Amino acid sequence: MNTALTIPLIPSPAHLEAREGAWEGADPLAVLTCDITDELQDAEFELEVSEEAIAVRAGSNEAALNARLTLEQLSELCREGEKVRIPALILRDQPRFSWRGLHIDPCRHFLPMEELRRIVEVMSLYRLNILHLHLTDDQGWRIEINGYPRLTDIAAWRERTVIGHHNVKDPDADQYLAERHGGYYTQAELRELVAFARERGITVVPEIDLPGHMQAAIAAYPEFGTRPEVQHKVRDTWGVSEHVLGVSDEAFRFVKEVLTQVCDIFDAPYVHIGGDEVPRVEWENNPAVEAKLREWGLSEPGHVQQKYTEVAHAILAERDRAMVGWDEILEGTLPEGAVIMNWRSADTVAEAVRRGHDVVVSTAPTLYFDFPQSPDREAEPLAARWGGHIATLENVYTDQLFPENLTAEESARILGLQAQTWSEFIPSAEHLQYMLFPRLFALAERAWSENPPVFGDFLERVPAHLEILERKGLNFRPLP
Repeated sequence: MNTALTIPLIPSPAHLEAREGAWEGADPLAVLTCDITDELQDAEFELEVSEEAIAVRAGSNEAALNARLTLEQLSELCREGEKVRIPALILRDQPRFSWRGLHIDPCRHFLPMEELRRIVEVMSLYRLNILHLHLTDDQGWRIEINGYPRLTDIAAWRERTVIGHHNVKDPDADQYLAERHGGYYTQAELRELVAFARERGITVVPEIDLPGHMQAAIAAYPEFGTRPEVQHKVRDTWGVSEHVLGVSDEAFRFVKEVLTQVCDIFDAPYVHIGGDEVPRVEWENNPAVEAKLREWGLSEPGHVQQKYTEVAHAILAERDRAMVGWDEILEGTLPEGAVIMNWRSADTVAEAVRRGHDVVVSTAPTLYFDFPQSPDREAEPLAARWGGHIATLENVYTDQLFPENLTAEESARILGLQAQTWSEFIPSAEHLQYMLFPRLFALAERAWSENPPVFGDFLERVPAHLEILERKGLNFRPLP
């Protein structure tokens, strides 16, 4: 980057060149002109600011939108009261990765739609382009599905919620907040969110977690589980439920109908099917499961998950959607074209690309923003604590996330980076914002820039962006 002009942009541009003068006015976006040209690569853009005009040349409409979002951030950084004064410049840039994502979990603690929209607005300012929406889990079902009213009448609500961390060794010691908690998004609301995000360069990727993390759905429809005669409740504590989808025709019809409606609501080329943390205890020594396995020509209880993966992949492929799953789906035979999100180990990235699968790097703990942001846990708000991990701002910016010794072809299968915010310990929008910022700035830099500046340079740019958040009424963790 040419440093003759110092503007604390995040991400930092590949090329920034100073010119004489400055543009002054109230709304720079209103005077922006754009030209799509084949002289630039598809993802590349050039933004030129002069005293008289603001113009963009871009290789595609997507690149033009990224240029507009860059100008929007410039406007925030160069705002002086009601007026904006942007130094004359030429800025050239393009993203390193096509997937620059943020995962939000409204299942453990529901997040109102207006708060999702606020997150989308900030994501776009930093050219993050994927919102991964985790819509179903043991503790709540958050999407309206036509024909299954009990999903929103029953599965979307729990009568109480464990306070703080679940006591795995002594569950009877848990304390509970005896308040009904829940909510859901209508299909109309989700379609509006998709359109709202699309205008800001963001694709909303839905996740329907299966065949595990399904206790809420099974509480509403026991026939989808392994023991239809047992009535479960929506899970009111954390951890992994043993209650998983069974092998009945009703369960598979349910999966098909849900995924079909999801494809109709969301226009993303990807649908996430979860596939993580699937206990097999209810499939073991189960006559119905054993009979189905013989019918399928399979033998092990764990093959039930493989069957669900195959069925989900086929449903999505018919609708021109790529299937995404957490790295556990690598443990079985995996259909061609499946995309992997690693979380348990960076080693999974190498395994997946060498098996011919695209990968979104999502490695814990570095990219798990539900972990505390400093070693001083007492000074931090409630956060995840498994493994004793933390994820500081510097960790997010500097930790090694990519395998070494990949071939060029294997490296090209890395689609990008994504941060996760699981919400067991994030009960409010304000708490979520604290966990996101400023770590999300570090993710944005790494996901966009081919050669990010050193951490010290990045850290000097952060205060100006915290001021932007403050003006927008958003919470954040102050710098030390």
